Amino acid sequence: MDLNGDGNIDMLSAAYNGLCYIMYGNDDGSLNDTITLKDKAGDPINLGQYVITVNNRPKTILKGDDRLWGHFVKAHDWDNDGDLDLIMSARGTAWGPKGDVGYKKITGMGVKLRINQGSNTNPVFVTENINVVPAHYADALVDWDGDGLWDIVGGSLMGGVYFYKNLGEPGKPKFGEAKCLIEPSEFVDKDKGGQCGITQITVADYNNDGKLDLIIGNNNLIYKKVPDYTDEEIKEREEIQKLQAECQYMGKVIRDKYQIKYKGKNIEEMNKAMMKDKDYLKNRKRWEEFSKKSARLRELTPEVIPYGFIWVSLRE
Repeated sequence: MDLNGDGNIDMLSAAYNGLCYIMYGNDDGSLNDTITLKDKAGDPINLGQYVITVNNRPKTILKGDDRLWGHFVKAHDWDNDGDLDLIMSARGTAWGPKGDVGYKKITGMGVKLRINQGSNTNPVFVTENINVVPAHYADALVDWDGDGLWDIVGGSLMGGVYFYKNLGEPGKPKFGEAKCLIEPSEFVDKDKGGQCGITQITVADYNNDGKLDLIIGNNNLIYKKVPDYTDEEIKEREEIQKLQAECQYMGKVIRDKYQIKYKGKNIEEMNKAMMKDKDYLKNRKRWEEFSKKSARLRELTPEVIPYGFIWVSLRE
């Protein structure tokens, strides 16, 4: 990938802190120091929030209402104007109601775009993200169906491989609904069982037959032999889990309220004000209640073993 059009290969990457980075290449194949990618206003390019270090302490900067962390970034000529734009993938976490059981963790994902208004030798990125598709990672931008338009093929936080067909025209991409190419269940070890986690993919002609294949990395979770819990123990576990989820949900609601109010500034002042909040104090007491029951929750929860594989799926 040559972001600045000088004929040298550059290295583009996103990071867990929500920022995008570039290392520009040299004629001898070496790479320059890492640079944070910024937009034309001088702000770091991100998907909704990112973390920087201030006085040796992490500080979360909120941008808009998405609450998304950018984990993946690719350079691609989105609008067919000869320069490279940025396509970013992300996941964000929130807490929402789950019927009578309490609250569940809801993870929203998104693929978003930053247009390059500069040139192929002098990239200048706009200040706002554009929504592309609502879910799954944009791992590969390729012409998957051979119709002359590039498509999106990606993995997911909950497993599987998905295809978004480009229904637009050159320079004006438009994508249809997700089509599942490989179900999450296909990535579970047939002997050990388990549950599929994140899948990330790359597309290549693996067996050199002229067809695009999928190379997929994933992680799985295997539950050890589940004890025969009684109905009373199951009910006890669900009540403790409900308490934990409610505490987490309220904690996030309170933090979001104060982060929006202070806009990521005056962190010490924000924390002092938040700790006097009656809802914060009430929630802290509930956390203390949960901490007394956390050991019991571990006793009532089956042990989980994480593992992962690299899979190859050949195109027929």
